[in-house]
Amino acid sequence: MISVSLDNLGVVYRRLDNIERALECHLESLDISRTTRHQKGLAISFNDIGRIKKELGASDEALQYFVKALDINERAGYKQFTVDNHINIGDVHFEKENFERALQL
Repeated sequence: MISVSLDNLGVVYRRLDNIERALECHLESLDISRTTRHQKGLAISFNDIGRIKKELGASDEALQYFVKALDINERAGYKQFTVDNHINIGDVHFEKENFERALQL
């Protein structure tokens, strides 16, 4: 699928520290996944966009993306991705020193 390829390309750009291009790829992947109703693609894109937002210091926005991904992954039963979402959400709470909330995950 094109959305998966774009998402993978976004990961590559993020690892090359080209955050702007990475975000563009993930957002384009998200649009395609929405159009095709590809739930797994949506969840992956939401999670990857959340990672970028977190790197950019937008932790509240990152948290929103991680929660969207978590909701899809829990409903679909994607356990591996659900664990990843919990880790990312916990990490945001940890960085905000909201330790009690981080422990609840």
